[in-house]
Amino acid sequence: PLPNDQQEALHPLSWLIMPKVHPDPNSFPPVPGTNVTALDAAFLERKAKVGEHFCDLPDGRKLCYFKDVPEGGEAGTTLVIAFHGGCEGKYKFLMKEPLEGVTFVSVDRPGYGQSTMAHPGYGFPDAAKDIVALAESLNHQKFILTGHSIGGFWCQHLAAALPDRVLGIILWASVTDFGSVLAKPEYVKAAGRPPAPLHPTKGMCGCILRSSFTSYSKKGQLYDFTANLKDEPKGAAGFAEYKDDPFWVSTTVCSWQAFHQPEGILTDANMCLFAGTHGLVAGVRGHQD
Repeated sequence: PLPNDQQEALHPLSWLIMPKVHPDPNSFPPVPGTNVTALDAAFLERKAKVGEHFCDLPDGRKLCYFKDVPEGGEAGTTLVIAFHGGCEGKYKFLMKEPLEGVTFVSVDRPGYGQSTMAHPGYGFPDAAKDIVALAESLNHQKFILTGHSIGGFWCQHLAAALPDRVLGIILWASVTDFGSVLAKPEYVKAAGRPPAPLHPTKGMCGCILRSSFTSYSKKGQLYDFTANLKDEPKGAAGFAEYKDDPFWVSTTVCSWQAFHQPEGILTDANMCLFAGTHGLVAGVRGHQD
């Protein structure tokens, strides 16, 4: 990482969003809520097996990804492309074993991990071209998309932009935009106005609404996210299983390490959080549908 004075010169918010990288990425202070202080050996073995690959894009940028294939090979498999959330990276989606019948590809979105930073005007039309180029480089014309948080927003927009290629989408705590003028009224009514849609049973799972940064900012600042788990019995059990398994904790830690350029989150903001022209255009309510 850059010295503090250079970080602040890079961007006025760098002190807030530039991560503090530990000298040894494979060992670190205990992850909060766990006893994990090093990347799990089984995780590192799987990470090495899926490798790190690059797709050369037409404008000279590179898109970095890992590829996980069944033991029988790629022939006849369905391509699934995964998009991580903000301040994360591709290893958020690393699994303990390959999925049968699936070529699973998880990308570092532009500005994260080893993927090249996007140009300032980068938007979803550019993202659609990038993902088509990636799929074709893997000899697939059609694919399924899955994403977490802002990555879920990518899935929605790409599904709308590429209806002849996207077979389906799977959303995990996806960013959605019930405040958009394009949001269908029946979805807005069903979800309720913020902070109601932030509840996990409403398809948001506590993730960000873009509108919460604008017209709902005061409510967003006051909202108690810990309340999301109080009447969700599976929430606590799910976290207990997670924190007791060093493999899954390692996927999170390694994913965090991919956020090393503050401009990455600013690109996300341009595409998803603050840009009034990017509403919910795919007609997707959330993960439960």
